[in-house]
Amino acid sequence: MAERDIVIYVCHNARQAGPPQSAVRPPIAALSAANVVVREVPCSGKTDVVYLLRAFEGGARGVAVITCPLGGCRLAEGNYRAQVRVRHVGRLLDEIGLGRERLILLHSAAGSEGRDVPVLIEQAAERLRALPDNPIGARCTSPTNRTGLTSPTSPTQKKREV
Repeated sequence: MAERDIVIYVCHNARQAGPPQSAVRPPIAALSAANVVVREVPCSGKTDVVYLLRAFEGGARGVAVITCPLGGCRLAEGNYRAQVRVRHVGRLLDEIGLGRERLILLHSAAGSEGRDVPVLIEQAAERLRALPDNPIGARCTSPTNRTGLTSPTSPTQKKREV
């Protein structure tokens, strides 16, 4: 199993819906597990297609996006935009042979006040752990790059190599 091979993007507003007690909203870092990277985004609508594809390019076994309840987005229609982007990337994953089942979209429940987000993270991680390793990940050797959150070499490193 690859190190840090599941990436989960969580809408900030889905976690902030309830009262401000820390028992309701544990820090996002506390929600990460051994092979799971949880990243909070300002709005699920800001989860760009490039973020999702980069995670797979970096070798992630699977990616999940957790949004506000449908119709409950504080920023108008971010969760609908996330839904469209996830569908689009799912089609692309099918085209390249990885399969759309590697990408999950989950909506938090209306009225849950963010308490269901840790449960959704665990459900997504469990579903994605059941999938085989990403074949692209076999070619990736850097554990930090497996998350798709950093590039293998920065532009300054490329300039020095030339």
